[in-house]
Order: sequence, then structure tokens, then C-alpha cells
Amino acid sequence: MRPGSVLTGDGAAIDVPKLIDRLEDLVEGSRHFFNKAWGIDLEEFYILTNKIKASLPDDVRKATRLTKDTQRIVEDARMEAEQLLERAKKESERILTEAKNEAERLKDSHEIARLATTQAKEVVAQAEQSATEMRRGADEYALDVLARLENEVARAMTTIQKGREKLEREMR
Repeated sequence: MRPGSVLTGDGAAIDVPKLIDRLEDLVEGSRHFFNKAWGIDLEEFYILTNKIKASLPDDVRKATRLTKDTQRIVEDARMEAEQLLERAKKESERILTEAKNEAERLKDSHEIARLATTQAKEVVAQAEQSATEMRRGADEYALDVLARLENEVARAMTTIQKGREKLEREMR
């Protein structure tokens, strides 16, 4: 289905931009006198405008559905980021606990205690770095999802705005 096309209740596609082009052709094909169009087939004009009017609510519902989908995807991304962060925290706590336990066990001799402390610090640093990377990855994923959604919403809004502007110009 082309951008700007909408489905009617019976599943048939209505191409709103094409209908607007047909309206323009109808006016351009009529006689003009002092910037006024004469001899326009009013029946065809009203058929086309009624088809456009009937399809506009579908465009609005489509934009509303897109907005709801956007909100759902953002919420899913936020929840996924929170879960990743929670897992990273638990993993870092587990590693830290293991490191502390290992350090306690190795404290008996001075050299072993020094090595254990160094190793524990390294494990903690790695755990913190891992948690930071997981958070960054979750944030990048959420940002990417939001950027894609923003593009989709912008395209839908542009289509709606162009249709409204054409109709407003036609109504003048």
C-alpha cells in the first residue's frame, strides 16, 4: 500500500493523494474566467471530496495507533533497560560478594591478603565497568528506538499536514 493510502471498511485501499490529484485535474480541466473555474462536474467533485473525508478518520486513527505503538515501544524499552540495569547490579553485587569472601579466605598470610585485595579491586572494577557498559547499551537501544519512532511519527504527521493543507487550499 502506498504512503497516504488508507483501507476502507471493506478492505479496499483509498489513495488520498491520488484523490486530491483527481480533484486538481477536475479544476484544471474546467474553463477559467477571472481566476474562477466554470463547468466543473459537481457530482464528480462531491464524490471525490466525500471519499477524501471518509478516509481522513482512518488517517487519524492510524496516527493515533502509531502514537500508542510508540508509547508501548518506549515503555518496553524503558522496562528492558531497567531489567538490564537490575541484572547488572545483581551481577556486580554477586561478584563483589565473591571477591570479599575470597579476600577473607586469603587473608591468613600478608602476601596472600595483598594479592586478594588487588584481585578483589580488579573484580569490582570489572563488575562496575560491566554494569556501566550494560547501562550504556540499554540507553543506546532506547535512544535508537525513540529515534526510529520519531521518524515514523514525523512521516505520519507530514502526510496528515499535507492533506489538510491541500484541502484548505481547495476550500478557499
